[in-house]
Amino acid sequence: MAVNHAGKLMIIQKEVSGSPGTWENLCGVNDTTFTVSNEVSSEVRVPCADRSQIVQTIKEFGAQSITFDASGLFDSDNTGQFAADSARNQTKVKLRVFIPGHGYYEYAEWLISQVSWGGAPTGSLQFSATFESSGSLTFTAV
Repeated sequence: MAVNHAGKLMIIQKEVSGSPGTWENLCGVNDTTFTVSNEVSSEVRVPCADRSQIVQTIKEFGAQSITFDASGLFDSDNTGQFAADSARNQTKVKLRVFIPGHGYYEYAEWLISQVSWGGAPTGSLQFSATFESSGSLTFTAV
């Protein structure tokens, strides 16, 4: 039986500035959660002429949003500064997220809606951040 030593951590990558199509990993991330949310709208149709008929509920998909949360070690390297500065400056960033066994989700624009840090007198400084999609999606299956 094969063992996957890398676990099932999602890989988050940013596009290298000045090199379109070239990606580098955002290192220091230890925990990730990826969420696809679909709005569903309902329309209830009541037969007016014959009330004995079945009332129908028609449901359709509406807007879709994709978010991911990441947390891990904040060690002030380029990756940590990239996320912190993008949130502080409200800069839209180009990222892609690899979900093991599923594929890559790539957006032209991601918003970092929150970044927080936590520390103690002993141990490492930890961070968490929430990334929200904005723009068109490209999905590549693996």
